Amino acid sequence: MHRQDTCKAKMISCDNCGKSMKRQELPTHLEETCPLVGVSCDHVRFGCAAVVPRKNLEDHLLECPYEKMKEYLLAQESRENEQQAALDEARRQLQASLVDIELLKEDAKNREAATGLLAIENEAMRREMDALHEQLRNQDVFRTGEMMRAREDIDSLHTTLQAFQAQLLRLTSELHSPSPPPSKPATSKPTVVPVIQKKAGGLVEPMKQGNKL
Repeated sequence: MHRQDTCKAKMISCDNCGKSMKRQELPTHLEETCPLVGVSCDHVRFGCAAVVPRKNLEDHLLECPYEKMKEYLLAQESRENEQQAALDEARRQLQASLVDIELLKEDAKNREAATGLLAIENEAMRREMDALHEQLRNQDVFRTGEMMRAREDIDSLHTTLQAFQAQLLRLTSELHSPSPPPSKPATSKPTVVPVIQKKAGGLVEPMKQGNKL
């Protein structure tokens, strides 16, 4: 049975502006065109809490302080989006580095005597990376000053990771190479292995430490 109270083609009037239309057209009318429906300011995402009738929105924008700062606010929003994307990429690379380190640690178990110190340094590196993850999660990524500090931390960590991974590859290669014939003991210079040291203010920088294999 066809019901008049649900018929989509039945003509009804908008409760706000009184315009006559088919029932099925009312949702679109209220969402897009009704001049008396209250709508939020275009700059609500920047902090404007004004709600005005749709027909008065243009008048509101002429007086809205956020409209006067629109170009600056949009540029700032764009910069923050780029910085957020950079942080997300840094997290992805850090996670990939953690996976690589875990694989190297598993391979090093077969030569525990030669790689004991390396395993300790890997664990220290893992703790530093976990701490950086926690710092990145907790900091306010929309504050420019803190963003700059986080990017400096990431750049320093990338540099240290590259040097550390090169050291891991060299050591792994030496461990799998045939052992040289016994020779007269000689005093060797300590190999410099970069480790991460926290600086005041949350920055990180490489620190040189002797490592005798």
